[in-house]
Amino acid sequence: MDANTKSVEESETTNQGDDVEIKRYPTTIPWCGMYGTVMPEMLENALEQLLSDHDTGTKVDKEALEEATDAMDWHKAYTELAEEYTKQWAEWVGLDIKFVNMWSPREYNFVTDEIHTTISLDSLMAVRLDVMDSAIFKDVAKRRFTSRPGYISFYDSDTSTWGRNVLEWDVCQIGTLMSAAASKKYLSDKLSEESDDEDDVDFERNQMAQRELMECPLGNGVIDNILFDNCLILAKLVEGIYEKSSQFPIDMGQLSLNLQPTSNQ
Repeated sequence: MDANTKSVEESETTNQGDDVEIKRYPTTIPWCGMYGTVMPEMLENALEQLLSDHDTGTKVDKEALEEATDAMDWHKAYTELAEEYTKQWAEWVGLDIKFVNMWSPREYNFVTDEIHTTISLDSLMAVRLDVMDSAIFKDVAKRRFTSRPGYISFYDSDTSTWGRNVLEWDVCQIGTLMSAAASKKYLSDKLSEESDDEDDVDFERNQMAQRELMECPLGNGVIDNILFDNCLILAKLVEGIYEKSSQFPIDMGQLSLNLQPTSNQ
């Protein structure tokens, strides 16, 4: 955890109009991170697709790809991807979750990137009611907090020792609730699809399940926009690819409008 992450005792309060205050509590959500996972691959594959010939879509302009890769602000791109993942995850599980930041470790030996968020009091109480006494929650806590060679846990893996008041729990404990809620939701979705395969129901460790949540952003241009927002030369490079294709001449003015960054950096 970094200094930007609040303890539960320092939970934040936000104004929602008419002086109505909603208390929010810091937590993490289950996520595979950006190191050697499907998440950076998502951006890299989208970038290659943008810089592929527009006749067949199979040949990547390697020179343009190298230029774009060097010019890309990858940290900001990864952070925006994490924020978009948070939106998709919150909608999927049906919780009031807001993105705060992405925390990255100095070394990836034992931990990976984390998404720091806040959750509303109502959503936290709903998760508590739904998950706290479940076997899934106990299993997730046991996996997370059982000491093993090279890893010493500072938490008891027996959740019965944590107490019943989740408002007194810290970020890691509430984050464990979030992970269990995701696993329960994922299992429910799989069973509703009449699938007999119950493998990989631990959502936190299932990269492909997490990637499935990003299918909509991949299809509606959100991922492409993240790339354009964080590489100032990308629009020009893509225009150059179009110029080389048999589809040229095209309305380059309209293309330029379509490829403008969507947010101010």
